[in-house]
Amino acid sequence: MPKAFEKPLKKFTFLDFNTAANSALESGTAPLVKGLLDQGAMTVLYGPSNVGKTFVAMDLAFHIAAGLDYAGMRTTQGAVIYVAAEGGRGAKRRVLAMRERYKPEGPVELLLLASPVDLRRPDADLKPLISAIQGLGVPVMLIVIDTLSRAMAGGDENSSVDMGFIVNHFDVLRTVTAAHLMVVHHSGKNAAAGARGHSLLRAATDTEIEVSEGLVSVTKQRDLERSWGSGFALDTMTLGVDGDGDPITSCTIRLTARDSVKVGSASPKEAEILEAGTVLQSLNVDGETGFSVADMVEYFGDRKDNLSANAVRQLLKKCVAKGLLTKCLRGRWKVEVVQSGLDVVQNIFD
Repeated sequence: MPKAFEKPLKKFTFLDFNTAANSALESGTAPLVKGLLDQGAMTVLYGPSNVGKTFVAMDLAFHIAAGLDYAGMRTTQGAVIYVAAEGGRGAKRRVLAMRERYKPEGPVELLLLASPVDLRRPDADLKPLISAIQGLGVPVMLIVIDTLSRAMAGGDENSSVDMGFIVNHFDVLRTVTAAHLMVVHHSGKNAAAGARGHSLLRAATDTEIEVSEGLVSVTKQRDLERSWGSGFALDTMTLGVDGDGDPITSCTIRLTARDSVKVGSASPKEAEILEAGTVLQSLNVDGETGFSVADMVEYFGDRKDNLSANAVRQLLKKCVAKGLLTKCLRGRWKVEVVQSGLDVVQNIFD
């Protein structure tokens, strides 16, 4: 026998076919928010400016820190680190607004870091941040970095080198702390293309959550069902008054049922999407509900201005936000106008 095979390496362990199959249901990742986020994974929550990304992220973080169900989904309570790199004063006001709204009776293990961090350069803030988290002496379930742009500290989001550095450091951060990492990020100029920056970020992401005008929805799931979404509204709260007697305000998130979205008017492009969806639904003879993005892309394939899958997906989301479409399970969509009017808005947490 060749010497190379005399002493097999013990570094790797192989599972035979039946052992792998029999243990498949025993080795699942524990949920952080059941059906939405897994423990120890990575999420990018993204959207354009001024649509409420930070409010959505902080509200989700609060529910985990307080051990409250989120949109009917069970959470695993634990300490949450919220790195508010874009504005400490605003973050403190959001915390106060949530305390005033929810009036939690039990402990809320949410810890705010109201300062910028540089997680791009190896010799900057990664090690001090990890050391500070470990020094807390408590298990941390979630770390939120708000935003990616500030954490890159001047780096180029489109550079494979800079994005590669920060993605690797994100992996180190969540591996050492065993926490789920949520990164708040911006969408690019082409909203249909999703979160801006180099594709290395999306490749490393387990869950993507898009926040648009009045709508929050899952756009990617590595291991879970990619079907959750909700309407939402921002409720303004008066927290006090300043030295001039003017009100000091902030907002809290109110998730609303999908069927509470107020019906809006379709743009010409959205009207074409709705017409095509109606045609595609009429062609279904196999019992399938609605249509898929691939169906829509194929439908428009012969046109000179044929739409890409990302462009179609973005138009579909806009139609959902306007109440002109509903999203079904397993990546399918249905032309079905939902109930309209402000009087039908319901709070999911009620």
